[in-house]
Amino acid sequence: MEIVRNPFMHPGEEPFRFEVDEDGERATVRIEGELDLGTADGLAVTLLDLVGRHRTVTVDLRGLDFMDSTGISMLVECNAAAAARGSAFYVVRGPERVQRVLAITGVDAHLVLIDDPD
Repeated sequence: MEIVRNPFMHPGEEPFRFEVDEDGERATVRIEGELDLGTADGLAVTLLDLVGRHRTVTVDLRGLDFMDSTGISMLVECNAAAAARGSAFYVVRGPERVQRVLAITGVDAHLVLIDDPD
């Protein structure tokens, strides 16, 4: 699991983490913590790399506590990169507060949302 420290994190807060599981042509990325301006760039680099190397990439949002517009933009960018390559890009639905952000922005209509990464 790669741990990315958010410089804006308050003492005692859990760090942002993501874990990559690669299996042949599939990759699954499980995210925990807050996906925001301080953490999205590092994740974007990893996701774009995975999209370039795998036919299917799944991003699991179930462990997110928070996601801002930077995280949303990153998902949209990675989804577009996968589509341009002819790859599948799936997003596992996150907690209610995360899903609400996707719904309010209308991004949920442009992503393939699933309930389980398997």
